[in-house]
This record gives sequence, structure tokens and C-alpha cells, in this order.
Amino acid sequence: MEIKPRFTSLFNGKDLKGWIGDPIFWKAGNGIIVGRATKQLDRNLFLWTENEYSNFIFYSEVRLIGHNSGIQFRSIVDKDGHMAGYQADIGDGCWGALYEELIRGHLVNFKPELIKQILHVNEWNEYMIIAIMIT
Repeated sequence: MEIKPRFTSLFNGKDLKGWIGDPIFWKAGNGIIVGRATKQLDRNLFLWTENEYSNFIFYSEVRLIGHNSGIQFRSIVDKDGHMAGYQADIGDGCWGALYEELIRGHLVNFKPELIKQILHVNEWNEYMIIAIMIT
């Protein structure tokens, strides 16, 4: 993936240096990060950066085949790797929704009439999160 001008890559394209997560489920290489489970999980699994960020624009290309996933942000992680906070949803019946993991649930619901016009099913899609705290 080409880095957008004035953006800083959080991923070096080779390995998970700078990231925390269970290596059984998270792999990196050939310019991509892959999360994969081969059986039903009893809880959500997360991959997160070692650094924290305040105001930011997060840009990624994502591809999901089966089930659902998401991009957590403004979240906290406990000692067992459970995460609570905002999640930009990815997956069948939830693309583009905003979910608050372990707190309030869905804050912005899936809008199929909007998503079906832009979603490339089982292909790569661009995803951007703009997170700015206004005080």
C-alpha cells in the first residue's frame, strides 16, 4: 500500500514490530497484516499499537472474507487483552457502523443503502477514521 502524503505508517510492511497481539491469530508480511481464526472464538481478539494517539486520521485498506471485524480506536486494553472503546465495524451487516465494545453497543447503525453503493465485497476497500477531540 502506498503511504499517503503527510501520513506516517504504523506498519512497516514486514512484521508486527510496534504492535501487540497473539501471534497465533495475527501475522504480517508482504505488506499486509492478516488476522485469522480457523475455529469459532469464545471472545474477541485484538491487535493494537504500542503507542497511543490523540487526534488523528487513520487510513487503511481492508479486506474481510466471512464473519466480521473492526478497527478499535480511543479504546483501553486490560491485562488480559480485552478491549473497551469505539470500533469502526467491518463485515456483513455492519460495514461502516460505529460500535462501542463492552460499553454501550451500537452508536451508529449499519446503513445498507449507503454501503452497497461503495462496498467491494470480498475485495479491498478503503477505510478512514477521523478522530478529533473537540473541547
